[in-house]
Amino acid sequence: MPKSLNIDLNSRSWREAYDSGRQLYIQKNYPAAVRMFHTAIQLAPEAVEAYHDLGVTLHCIGRYDDALGCFESAVSKNPALASAWYNGGNTLCRLQRFADAVGWYQRTLDLVPAYFDARYNLANTYKNIGRNQEALAQYQLALEANPDMPEVHNNMGTLLLSERRLEAAIFSFEKAIALKPDYSQALYNAGLTQNHLGHVGKALEYTQRCLQLQPDHGDALALLVPIFQQTCDWDALEQVDGRLEKVTAGQLKAGQRTSESPFLSFTRSSNTRRNLHVARAWSRWVQDGTKWGQRDFDFREGYRQRKQLTIGYLSERFRDAATAHLIAGIFSRHDRSRFKIAAYSWGPDDGSFYRKKIQHDADLFVDIRQMSDSQAAERIYSDRVDILVDLMGWMWGHRMGILARRPAPVQAHYLGYPATTGADYIDYFIADKIVIPPEQQQDYAEKIIYLPDCYQVTDCQTPVERTEYRRSDFDLPQHAFLFCSFSTDYKIDRKIFGLWMRILRAIDNSVLWLLVRSETAKKNLRHAAAGQGIEPDRLIFASPLPKAKHLARLKLADLALDTMTVNGHTTTTDALLSGVPVVTRQGDHFASRVASSILQAIGLSELVTCSEESYENLAVALAKDATRLKALKLKLEKNKAAYPLFKIDDFVRKLESAYQSMWEMSRG
Repeated sequence: MPKSLNIDLNSRSWREAYDSGRQLYIQKNYPAAVRMFHTAIQLAPEAVEAYHDLGVTLHCIGRYDDALGCFESAVSKNPALASAWYNGGNTLCRLQRFADAVGWYQRTLDLVPAYFDARYNLANTYKNIGRNQEALAQYQLALEANPDMPEVHNNMGTLLLSERRLEAAIFSFEKAIALKPDYSQALYNAGLTQNHLGHVGKALEYTQRCLQLQPDHGDALALLVPIFQQTCDWDALEQVDGRLEKVTAGQLKAGQRTSESPFLSFTRSSNTRRNLHVARAWSRWVQDGTKWGQRDFDFREGYRQRKQLTIGYLSERFRDAATAHLIAGIFSRHDRSRFKIAAYSWGPDDGSFYRKKIQHDADLFVDIRQMSDSQAAERIYSDRVDILVDLMGWMWGHRMGILARRPAPVQAHYLGYPATTGADYIDYFIADKIVIPPEQQQDYAEKIIYLPDCYQVTDCQTPVERTEYRRSDFDLPQHAFLFCSFSTDYKIDRKIFGLWMRILRAIDNSVLWLLVRSETAKKNLRHAAAGQGIEPDRLIFASPLPKAKHLARLKLADLALDTMTVNGHTTTTDALLSGVPVVTRQGDHFASRVASSILQAIGLSELVTCSEESYENLAVALAKDATRLKALKLKLEKNKAAYPLFKIDDFVRKLESAYQSMWEMSRG
C-alpha cells in the first residue's frame, strides 16, 4: 500500500476531498461526488464516513452492489454506525434481498430503538416477504412513536386488506386520509376495501376523489369498472371503459403489469388474445416478486417415481362458495389405490357442510392462512405433492405466488377461473373442446388437457331442502310466466338486459326474477326497464338464501335466461338440477361458452343459440308453448340419468385419466 494512504484522519487533504464530495452530492452531481469520495478513501482508508457517503451516492445512481460493499466496509470499521446499517438495509431491499435486509434494520434498531425510518422500513420488508404478523407488530410500534404518519397507516391497511381483515383495513385507510386528505393512493385503497365490504356508494366516493386528484390513476379507473358493472350503471361504465382501455394498452406496450386484473379483463372483453396479454403481465409480475431468496425445489427421479400420485388441490373456496358447491363431491371418490388427495386452504372456516365434507374426505387438509406464500410452497413440497391443482386463478384473494415458486413437479389449473392464467409456471389447463376450441389453444399459456365431456364437475348429491315451496312464499305472482336469472349482478350488461326486456314485451303477464344484491343496481335496473317500456314491478328481486333452500326455491321458475359475456356457471347447473331449462347464447371466449358445454353434457343442445336474435326467439317460443316447455322439462329430468353432466363417479375417472396423462407427459 503506498505510504500516502497512511495519513492521519485529521489531514487536510482527505477532509477537503470528503467535503467536496458532500457538496457535489448536495448538488446532485453524483458521478463527481463518487470520484471525490473515492479520493478521500484512498487518502484515508479508515474514514468510515467516506465509505458511508460513497455508499449513499452509489445507491442514488443505482449501483446497488457497489453501494452495499461500501456499507459493509463502514460497519466493519464502526459497528455502532446506525446509519450505515440502515442504508445497507435499504440497499439490500433494492437488490430484493429482503431476508438479509431484515437483519440490517434490526441491527439499526438495536443501536437506536427510536430510529423511526428503520422501523417503518423493517415493517415494509416483513410485509414484502409475507411475514405479516411481524410486519403488523412493527407498524404498530412505528405508530406508537409517530401516530401522525399517513404512509404508515396506509401500508398497514394494505397488509390488513391482503389478509381480508376489511374493517380493520378501512380504519387504517381512513386514518391516513384524515391526516392527508390529498393522499390519492390511500383514497384508492379505501375505495377498493369498501367495494369488497359491499359498500358500493362509499367505494365510488373514494375512487372518484382519487381520480380528481390523479386523473390517470390506472388502478382507480380499473376499480370504477367493476363498481359500475355491479351497479348496472352502463352509461358511466361506457365512459370509463374507454379510458381504461387506453391505460391498459399503454401498460402492455411498456411491459408493465396492467391496472386491470386478468379477471376484470375477461369480464369486459371476449378477445382471448388480449386476455392472454393481460394475464401474462400479471403472471410475470408475480414471478418477479418471488425471485429473492427463492430456492429451487428438487424433483429428481427418485422423488417422482410413484405408484400412488399425490394430488394437491389449492383454493380459498373450500367453504360455502360456488367452487366448493361443484367440487366437494370428488374428494371421496378418488381411487385411493392410485391417488392420495391433499387440500390446501386459505379461506375462512365457515363451519359449512361443504367445508366439513372436504375436510373429512381429503386424506390431508392443511389450513395455510397463517403461512406466507413461501412457507406454503415449502409445506406443499414437503408433502411431496406430485400434481398441484390450482382452483383459483386470478380470482380475488388468489395466491399465485405459491404456484410461482413451483412446489410441485406438475402444476395445473382447473375449474375456478375461466380464462388463461398467463403463467409459465402452470403447465396444464383442464377444459373441454366447447369452452376452449382447439383453434384457441394458442391464446393460452398452458397446455390444454381436454376432458371428453363437460369440463365442469357437478355434484348431483348437492343437498336440496325438501320443502315444497309455493310462489306466495316469495311474493311471486301466481299465474305469471316466471323467467329467472340468478347470475351475479356484474354479469348483467346493457345488451343482455335489452334482450330480456324485449322478451318480456313479447310475453304478456311475464316477470323476470333476479338475484341482485346492490340497492343501487336494483334502482338502475328498474329505471332501465321503464326506459324500454317495461313496468319496473315486472322485475322481482330475490334475496340470498342458503344453497339447499335456494335450490328448492328455484323450482318455482319456468325458464332460466343466461347472461352472455360471462355465462352462469354454477348457476346454470343449479337451474338444471332444479329442473329449470336454461337458454344461452354461445360466445367467443371460455367465460361465454360454459353454459353451452353444460347443456351439451345433459343432451339439451337445442337450448344453445348462436346469436342474440335466436336467443330471443327461442325464449319467446318456449314461453308461448306450454306443451313444448313441459316436454323439455321432462327431457331434462330423463337426461339427468342418461347423460354425463350429473354422473360424478364417471367424471372423477376421466379427471384421474387427465392427471395420469399429465404425469406421463411431464416425465417425457
